[in-house]
Amino acid sequence: MDKLKLMVDMDDVLYENAFQRIIEEYLGRKITKEEVDRNGYYLQNLVENKDDFFNYFFQKNMYDYANIVKNSQEVLKELVGMYDVYILTAYTFVERRNSCGDILKHKYDRLINDYPFLDPHNFCFVNDKSVVKSDIMIDDRLRNLTGANLKLLFSSFHNQNYPDYYLEAKGVKKVNDWEEIGKILIKK
Repeated sequence: MDKLKLMVDMDDVLYENAFQRIIEEYLGRKITKEEVDRNGYYLQNLVENKDDFFNYFFQKNMYDYANIVKNSQEVLKELVGMYDVYILTAYTFVERRNSCGDILKHKYDRLINDYPFLDPHNFCFVNDKSVVKSDIMIDDRLRNLTGANLKLLFSSFHNQNYPDYYLEAKGVKKVNDWEEIGKILIKK
């Protein structure tokens, strides 16, 4: 029998805080909860001079700033034996579409280093995730979960304000961490 396809987002699901840390370094201060609530996913909106910020940003490797999300390695390693696991991740910024090639390399290198049990042939770099169909998807952005039967919204700084009834109406289950994902997906 064929394994079910499991698509897993990279940023804010496997790695966290990278982009926010670079913005905070650039601004010289911490970003407040109110600023996150106001700007949501697009933290670059906190920066007045986007050209200057992206000049700064593209001199960095964002994944040098990233933390591995707790328990993601252990749980994902178990899931690889049960599912066809794909990493589905975006890599472009509308502000600088022509400068994003290095981000692909940085993502690939970090995944290979931190998740050596994943098949690099299953790394998918795409911004519009709606074109992908899967049995199960794990992502931190609600709009990216359209192409799955089981939709798991990974809790992140920018998706805290969705009421349960709203997620239920969209057929989405919110998960707070990788332990919770393990309880849902690991079959004993």
